[in-house]
Amino acid sequence: MERLAGSKALAAEVRILLQEVGKLRDEKRALQFEVSELLAMKVSIKATIDQVVIVANVIGQQARHGADGEYHPEW
Repeated sequence: MERLAGSKALAAEVRILLQEVGKLRDEKRALQFEVSELLAMKVSIKATIDQVVIVANVIGQQARHGADGEYHPEW
């Protein structure tokens, strides 16, 4: 009888531990998803910054050229 009670207690402990492992697995999956979203945002922001730099360089080049298309370094 004592052995049966110990076995039931062990089974209950195993169930609890399996539930905890399941919760940890779900939390890990959620964190991995969040990290992937942040990395995607980082890539998107970097691409946008690169485009802004290109546009700024083009505008800077155009600002040094007059209406006649000639380069005016004093600008």
